[in-house]
Order: sequence, then structure tokens, then C-alpha cells
Amino acid sequence: MLLAINAAFGPADLAAVPKAAFALDTGWVSFPRVKTAVARRCPLWPETIEALKDTDKRRPKPANPGLAGRMFLTAKGTACEKRYRNISISVMFRAHLKLCGFYRPDLGLYTLRHVFRTVADETLDHPAIAMIMGHRDPTMSGLYRQTVSDDRLGAVVDHVRGWLFGSNLHKSR
Repeated sequence: MLLAINAAFGPADLAAVPKAAFALDTGWVSFPRVKTAVARRCPLWPETIEALKDTDKRRPKPANPGLAGRMFLTAKGTACEKRYRNISISVMFRAHLKLCGFYRPDLGLYTLRHVFRTVADETLDHPAIAMIMGHRDPTMSGLYRQTVSDDRLGAVVDHVRGWLFGSNLHKSR
């Protein structure tokens, strides 16, 4: 859940992201969006880093050697891949929503990506938001833009974190 709201990861991204995409010592994730193959980079919140470390400690043994590099696996050590038009990670999230009494139609893990974009838009830094979300900028500005600074990316995720946890939090960096 934290990667979905912190870094705007969708279920397909979570299912495919390799452990190597995370630099937890410096607090960054760099991984192209699965749907578009557009490069993206995002600073991680302290809460996200701790959750990822905990996930790695409790990660099941991969069912086959080809899955050794994946960050997220099912309880049986298999990939969180598409099954009958659903991604198993979405199915697992929906089950948790139902268990907690929060489920309703059209509410799922992908909703957190929408929330990220909605809240991040308040920063008015659309190039930084696009970099985090893996959106391609087809404009002339997008063609000319070579990079987006880490400070700008940090300002976007700090804004979303402040909205989520309370605006009087200290910055995550």
C-alpha cells in the first residue's frame, strides 16, 4: 500500500518490481512503469523503507530460481502475475479491504495511484509528478527536458506524505 501512495505504483508494477530497483540505504526506487516502459524515479518515505525492509525479512522462499530477484511474491513463493484479467496482488488487496470492512466496488489498490496524482497535483510540478508516475510528456517541453531534480521529486512526495500523515510532519529527507 505504501508504494502505491508514495511512488504511485500500480498492481502490475508491484508484481514485477525487482529487489534491485530499491536503494533502501539512500531511500530511492528506480523502475520503469510496467504499462508504458517509461523510466521513473521516486524518493521513498521512511515508513515505506521500513515496510520494505520488513517485507524482505519475511519474504517467502521463491518457488523457482527465476523469481529470486522479485521483491514481492505470494505466500507460496510464486509471482504475483495476472490471472484471468486480475493481478493476484489486486485480489489480495481486495481481500484485505473486505476483511477490514472497507471494501466497496471501484475501490482497490489502483485507487491509491489516483490519490497520489490528485494530491501531488497541488504542488503544480507536473514534470516531477510525471517522472514519479512513469508518464510520458509528449509536449515540446517534454522533448527538451533532460532531467527533473531530486529536490523537486522530494517536494512532491513530501507533500503527499504531509497530506496523508499530517502536515506538521518533518520532511522525509
